[in-house]
Amino acid sequence: ALIEALCTELETAIRDMEKTRHIPGRTGNIAVAKGYLCCVHAKLGEREAARRLYNEAEEYLVATKETKLLEDCQQALRVASPLHS
Repeated sequence: ALIEALCTELETAIRDMEKTRHIPGRTGNIAVAKGYLCCVHAKLGEREAARRLYNEAEEYLVATKETKLLEDCQQALRVASPLHS
């Protein structure tokens, strides 16, 4: 229940931020939120959605050295993989 609510909140935040993409720094905010949402989808077992979000966020997260979030995403994706089920 809590994880699903978090998923909804992050999806809503991303949708709202995408409407104001022209604001400086917004692209970074969106990428970070997608990183967190990647982890949430992986936790829910929604691997394809998690992988898509990771792919969308990765370039920014690497460029800005968001090391912890990158590691969290990568770990979540490993745990969500069929080999670890």
